[in-house]
Amino acid sequence: MARAYKLLVGLTEIDSLSSYYSRHMPGFTGREGCEGCQRDVELMDRLSHYHGFVGITPEPLVNATATLRGVLARLEAAASVMEAGDIFLFYLSSHGRSLVRAPVGERKISLTRDINAFLLYDHPVLNEQLVEALARFPAGCRIVTILDCCHAGLGAGLVAPIEDLLQERILSQDVHQRAASPGLTGFSTEQIQQKAVVLLKHAVEGMQASLVHFGAAKSEGTAAGGPDGSLFTRRWNSLMWAGGDSLTYRGFLEALSDRLPPLRQPAFEWVADGGSGDSTVPLPCDHFAGRETVFKVEPAVL
Repeated sequence: MARAYKLLVGLTEIDSLSSYYSRHMPGFTGREGCEGCQRDVELMDRLSHYHGFVGITPEPLVNATATLRGVLARLEAAASVMEAGDIFLFYLSSHGRSLVRAPVGERKISLTRDINAFLLYDHPVLNEQLVEALARFPAGCRIVTILDCCHAGLGAGLVAPIEDLLQERILSQDVHQRAASPGLTGFSTEQIQQKAVVLLKHAVEGMQASLVHFGAAKSEGTAAGGPDGSLFTRRWNSLMWAGGDSLTYRGFLEALSDRLPPLRQPAFEWVADGGSGDSTVPLPCDHFAGRETVFKVEPAVL
């Protein structure tokens, strides 16, 4: 019987005195715009519980419990207990930042090329770190990631040869020096570009599980949030409670997009059956385009 596990993470503030934030983001508390992130986690916790998901942790990771080491360790723990047929939900509500941008005019390949960072309590986590962690999940598992953050592209659909990416200079020279990202401090711009491509490509090539990703905003976009929670999470929940759990992923994406304003359109990516893509391309993969429905699982038993 398929089992369903979840890891839910929310940040209404960060540790502004941590070594990273005090140095690279002085004075930033993470509160503005994320006042409702704990509310978002509560909504997703209730929804996922109804659909049979059991937490990898007894409670969601919120604020001080949502450290970089803690989140990555829980993802590793989840990978160790998952088996073929199981489904895993990873949800994060926090701030997001884009560190390396690919100008639209240079996008010869319509897949995410950016390095995006999502703020945890003591240190940001990069999208490539998340993809690398998810690549450890065994074959036959299904992963659903939901990032309710600005710049929420996961970048899991990197399939072009690395030589082509570097030659076409998909990654631009625009690196925000004031936001030196974890693991990249001290590298030149060219080294950052190469590191991003190598790590993302390595992770995707090694990924055995099927993955579907929803983000509150594309890599170049921003999300909308406030004291009552995020617009994206509220719309996600209202759609699910209105019968969205019976839709295919394609149908769910279309219905969710209809519920969001034009400037807040969701990111969507998938990796499955030897293929990958994002919301700018069709979904030829029958695994997600036809048969599978959102959260259609049996309750997990720990």
